[in-house]
Amino acid sequence: MAARRTAATRTPAKKRAAPAAPTKKSAKGAKATKAKIPVNHIALVVDRSGSMSSIMKDVVKVFNEQLLTIKQNAKKDDQETFVSFYTFHSSVDKPLYFQRQAQAVQPLKGIKLGGTTALFDAVGTAMNDLGKVRGAKDAHVSFLVVALTDGEENASRKFRDKLPKMIADAQKTGRWSLAFLTPKSGVRVLKRFGIPTGNIQDWAATAKGAKEAGERMRRGLDNFFDARRGGKQAVTGFFKADLAKVSVKDVSDNLVDVSDQFARWDVKDEGANIRAFVDKMLAGKAQYQPGNGYYELTKPELVQAKKEIAIRDNASGAIYTGMAARSMLGFPDGAAFKVKPGEMGNFSVFIMSTSLNRVLMKGTQLLYRN
Repeated sequence: MAARRTAATRTPAKKRAAPAAPTKKSAKGAKATKAKIPVNHIALVVDRSGSMSSIMKDVVKVFNEQLLTIKQNAKKDDQETFVSFYTFHSSVDKPLYFQRQAQAVQPLKGIKLGGTTALFDAVGTAMNDLGKVRGAKDAHVSFLVVALTDGEENASRKFRDKLPKMIADAQKTGRWSLAFLTPKSGVRVLKRFGIPTGNIQDWAATAKGAKEAGERMRRGLDNFFDARRGGKQAVTGFFKADLAKVSVKDVSDNLVDVSDQFARWDVKDEGANIRAFVDKMLAGKAQYQPGNGYYELTKPELVQAKKEIAIRDNASGAIYTGMAARSMLGFPDGAAFKVKPGEMGNFSVFIMSTSLNRVLMKGTQLLYRN
């Protein structure tokens, strides 16, 4: 059988990157510190089918940005990180990089396009390859597979039937994280495969959609490395807003305490209209002004670029706002962003409403600027 051929190209370098296999020195060092240093194997799996032609330059840019994020995290010297890169179309290409030390991976220059979408074979191939690396069963070794596709599976043969069990078995170990950027039409299948909801994100195959996907991936990678530093071996909320690991000091140091600027009103009625609700609470002293009310985040929301975020410390009741609130939740600057509620820890998140008829959720709280 002919070897799989890669269709990705990397930028030229004066010196060729080190081979994927570790040297005797690095292997000896890894063995000596194996019980202390977490080891991460990250595989990026990218669709290069013909339908990606209009955004491939954007996707290459996204890959290079994620590579930089991985390198920055790996450079902190508290984790050993290896990167593998797979592309697929009607079949799966030979990986451009496999088990390469993160710092040795070169940026991509371009990816050739063509064919259909063998997504299951690509993910299955990456999982199968990574499962055979040295130390794959060691407790301090974790795996992250991030797949990006603009279409549904339609060409796999080898792993079409095997992949659901492979995913289930991998996730049972507690050391595998699988995350997917997929069109909305592909979400249901991935959920059926047992992929955690927080590790699935739909995206639009446009330049804007690719930029937003890149922001989500960057935040997800940061979350993964932070989780590993915290002793976790896998993540189930790769794409979720996550404040669980943010301390009260982090919030108070980076945001402005505006507690005295807000009234706090409990929403006790089902289907309360924001304007009618606020007018009732103001009791004729004033009228509702769009932009002064902040509703509590309880479900996935598309947050517009100009909307402010408020974070409430549930223990003290302090309310904080500021542009840093968006970055704490992984919101890109100057762009709309769809956010899903995640692990909020000791905090609650509130989003500015500019609507006259937003329906407030019973049992939540509305913050209203005085």
